[in-house]
Amino acid sequence: MNPKIKNLIIKTQNELQLPPPQHQSSNTTNISRPPQHRPRKTQRLRLNKHIRKPEQDPRYRVPCPDTIDHVVREACV
Repeated sequence: MNPKIKNLIIKTQNELQLPPPQHQSSNTTNISRPPQHRPRKTQRLRLNKHIRKPEQDPRYRVPCPDTIDHVVREACV
């Protein structure tokens, strides 16, 4: 291939190239895309709530009356 023609082709290709994207446009594309880590985190928290054992959950804890003997009271607490 003729080097002059080759140079001309390269020159026209360079002129046709679009200017590099500005920071503003890249920011807008990032904003439109939702963050990917947040939904996973909330799912994990929800799962942890369900996994929690009933003994550890204060809602399921049975209040121990004082009349029960020592062994049963330990099992309640």
